[in-house]
Amino acid sequence: MSDPEAAAKFRSGLVYGLIAYLWWGLVPLYFVALRDANVAAGEILAHRILWSLPILLVLTSISGGWGELFRVLRSRRLVLTLLLSSLLLASNWLLYIYATVTNRVTEASLGYYMMPLANAFLPLLPH
Repeated sequence: MSDPEAAAKFRSGLVYGLIAYLWWGLVPLYFVALRDANVAAGEILAHRILWSLPILLVLTSISGGWGELFRVLRSRRLVLTLLLSSLLLASNWLLYIYATVTNRVTEASLGYYMMPLANAFLPLLPH
């Protein structure tokens, strides 16, 4: 890796990865704090969804992605695909939040560890 640009990309990728893992490890502590404040898992998810919208609108503005967003919104097939993806992701997050607020973090972590392994073996199943 003698190319300075490639080395810089590698370092920044490593830093971003470490930040992501740190954040992922700290998120359950936040959910537990909310549980202690008597906030339900569904309410936590609702806030996550609600506050994601303005953040994504700002990021879309910064990246200049409005044209691409409107192109996607004009396609019924893409909108339905995104809707299905959103529902699956919301279900996943609700299960994760529920597992955290009911003191099942170890089980949730094991599920997150095992799921990619299970997905890797799905193509091997008979059709």
